[in-house]
Formats: sequence, structure tokens, C-alpha cells
Amino acid sequence: PMLPEANAQIDITLNAADISTFAPFAGVELPALQGLDLSLSFQAAEGQMATDNVIINLDDPRLLVAMQGAVANLTELSGIDLKAEISSEQATELFQEFDLPSQYSLPQTVHLKGGVSGDMEQLAVNDLRLLVKDSGLDISLIGVLENVFGSGGGSADLSVKLESTSIIGGYIGQEIPSFGPVNGRAKLSSSNKNIQLESLQLDLQDPGLSARIDGSAQKISRSADEKFEINGIDIKAEAATDQLADILTRAGVELPAEVPSSVTINMASSGSLDQLEITDLLATVKDTGVEVKLTGTVANIIDQTGIAAQLRGSIDDTQILTRFAGVDVPALGSLNLISNFSSAEDSYRLDDLELALDGDLIQAKVTAAIADLM
Repeated sequence: PMLPEANAQIDITLNAADISTFAPFAGVELPALQGLDLSLSFQAAEGQMATDNVIINLDDPRLLVAMQGAVANLTELSGIDLKAEISSEQATELFQEFDLPSQYSLPQTVHLKGGVSGDMEQLAVNDLRLLVKDSGLDISLIGVLENVFGSGGGSADLSVKLESTSIIGGYIGQEIPSFGPVNGRAKLSSSNKNIQLESLQLDLQDPGLSARIDGSAQKISRSADEKFEINGIDIKAEAATDQLADILTRAGVELPAEVPSSVTINMASSGSLDQLEITDLLATVKDTGVEVKLTGTVANIIDQTGIAAQLRGSIDDTQILTRFAGVDVPALGSLNLISNFSSAEDSYRLDDLELALDGDLIQAKVTAAIADLM
């Protein structure tokens, strides 16, 4: 019967050669995507309405969509159980159909698979898999989420393989210096609206520069005033190059004189976005006849306070400095330097300086301290 309570089953099928056909009814312009097939069973019994055997397929040369599932209670939108798979081998061309800014683009291949289940109070995402590929790019994201709309646990594993950083520039319409290849991995988990970065590894193996970052963050969230917060940061980083001039040139940095060829940096950092501390820093600069080492700590790199550092340098002959200073420096002999400097509040000070010159004609030693460098 239709009344007093409907008891019915209606099977619906719809086929469209092109979804742009529906533009007049939707009131908006729709992309020209071909081969839409839709079918579902609508059921009403004992005051409840449900859908079963929901099947949606889109078979366009640029986009394939396959969805199936059911909704047990349409009135309350509960008992949702849907699975979907979306893939495109021509995502760049498809992206242009949506009249988005022309400077942006997408990787060529995008594949998304996943399922949702539950209701509008607790809707879970199951078996989420996102694969993005292009020439020189391979991204994989696998994860689950207990509740899209509220608190609940979740986890995700992200893997990125990038032949060159310049590839990213092509997608955002900006020129980015070319370094690579880059490999990255990250593992995230969530609970009670907070996200934890359990692990992060970034590995750059450029012919002129090697770098590695290992890190984690205990809590990524938003505060009551919607401020973005990251707490419990723990980072270890190392980088090395024996082609510093080439690296700076590729990065678009122009210097008036030569720079030393070799630089290595090792650093450890911890804290939060408001109070990020460098707990251990060692930077070494080398070239023929030159070696300089910088060690130190920084209480807060965000506002550059609490600096305590030591600089040590040795030069076989002062004439070597001509290459790096851009002016002629006479050959006066070897030069050794030890300097300690620090910061307090808004001032910087040179705690002590020892400069020793040892030449055949000149031997000299200079000691100094400056209470306020600003």
C-alpha cells in the first residue's frame, strides 16, 4: 500500500551517454564525461526507507568510476555501506574541464579506492588507498579513519618517490630548483581530533647534495582559537655537499665571490612551533687549506633567542682568503680562530675571541670580547 505506511520496492536504472546532458536540470555547467550507468533498489517498509544494490559506473576515456553499496535507513542516513574506486590515466586533461586556474595541473595518473560505513554521527573510512603517478613521481597513501566528523582513531602510511623537486613546480605553476631524487615516508595516527606524526623520513640523494631528515611530532592539532599547533617535535637532520657553488647556483643564489666547496651539517631539534630548540648543531666548511667548524645550541629558533655557539677556524695561509673575500689578501702565514658568542634578550655578544697569526715575518695574537654587538 501507499498509505498509511508505504510498503514498496522500486528498481531504478539510468543510462546517459554524457553527464553534461543534465546541466539544464542541475543549473550549473557539467563536464563532458561519458558512459554513466546507475541502478539501485529503493525500499520502503514499516515507516523506513532504504536503498539496496546501489551501483554507479562512469566509463569515460579520462575517468573511470565504480561505486556500489547500500544505505539501510535513508531517513536518518544510517547503515551506510559504500565502496568506491576512481581512477584516471589522463588527470591533466580532465583537470582542465573544471575551469580551474590554468597555472595548476595534476599528475597524469590518479587512483583512489576506499569504503565508508556507519551513519552521520560516526562515519568511518575503510581501506583508503590513493596512488598518484606521473613521469618522475610516485605517491602512495594507505589509511583508515574511524570517524570523519568527530573524535576517533585513524592511521595512514604515506610514501613519496620524486625524481626531482622541479616536478612539483610544474603542478603549482612556479619554478622550483631541481634537486633529486627524493624519497620520503611518513606514518600518522589520530585520536580525539589530534594527529600524531609517528615517524618521518626524507632522503635526498642529489649528485651534488645528500640530505636526510628523521623526525616525529607527538601532537598536531588546532587550539580553541583555531591556531595551528604542533607539539612534541623531534627532528634529526644531516646534509653534505662537495659542490656548494653549484648548489647555490641551482637555488638561484648569486654571490660576489667564491664559496668553499665542502659543507656538512648535523643538527638535532625538539620542541613546538612556538618554542623550537636546536639541541645540537655541528656545521663544517672545508676547502683546500681551509677548515671552519661551528657548534652550538639555540633555545628558540623561532625568535632566535638563547644562542650559544663556538666558531673554530684554521687557514694554512691568509692568501687563500683572496678567493672567498673578493679582495687581495697578502700571504702572511697560517691563521687560527676560536670564537664564542651568545645572545641574551635582544642583544648579541662576543664572549671571547682568540685570533692567532703565525707567519715567517709576522706572529701575532689578538684576544677580544664585545658585550653588545647590536
